[in-house]
Amino acid sequence: MALRQTDAGDGVTFELPSDASASKWKRFVTTWLTVFRVLLIISLVVSTAMKDAPLPLQLLPSSLLLTATLQWIILPRLQRYTRFWLLQDSSGRLQT
Repeated sequence: MALRQTDAGDGVTFELPSDASASKWKRFVTTWLTVFRVLLIISLVVSTAMKDAPLPLQLLPSSLLLTATLQWIILPRLQRYTRFWLLQDSSGRLQT
């Protein structure tokens, strides 16, 4: 992992790459690909189970399941698995 020294002497600090420095298009692509698959599965299950319910009632459990699944299960893993790629610049070096 790349470290960048920001000062010299007794007050030396180092900056580690952060997710905030990742390219927005890379974050968009990884998030969209994940959300699309999860939303497709959840929508199929909920629409099958609640086929006679009006659309707003179908969307309620779908949105709750999607948000909870993404927040606590999928996105933390996705960020961990794609971190190295997300933080690379165009030359393949980690950006800070």
